[in-house]
Amino acid sequence: MFAASGEGALLAFAVAFSPLILLVVLQASDVLMGTLAAAGMRQVNSSASWLGILRKMATLLLVFVGYATQLARMPDGTAVIPSNLDIGRVVAFFFCLPEMISIFENAAKMGIKIPPVFSIVSTIMEQQGNKKG
Repeated sequence: MFAASGEGALLAFAVAFSPLILLVVLQASDVLMGTLAAAGMRQVNSSASWLGILRKMATLLLVFVGYATQLARMPDGTAVIPSNLDIGRVVAFFFCLPEMISIFENAAKMGIKIPPVFSIVSTIMEQQGNKKG
């Protein structure tokens, strides 16, 4: 009986936080692919690695802020953000795309052929970043 309820709780957690779980998996994959790509090019740099990890931690903090925003209540108990707006999940999904693109970019650096759509999206994102910076 406990196993069934434990499995149900785990499933409910996984469904509720699936974008967050996906983001963490993508971030871990990106760190690994980045390390492999840097090692393959003999350009391993601990400062760059730490900066990347710190950025990923900041991203997770922003996602947690999104989830916390959903929980915010007014003094009378009403939600500050309507419950149909799933801010945390939206923020988590928002950060998933750049992680996926980065994984494919690192794969390309290692000589792995990547789908053209990721090259196009990567180029567009780079151009947008250059306009702002």
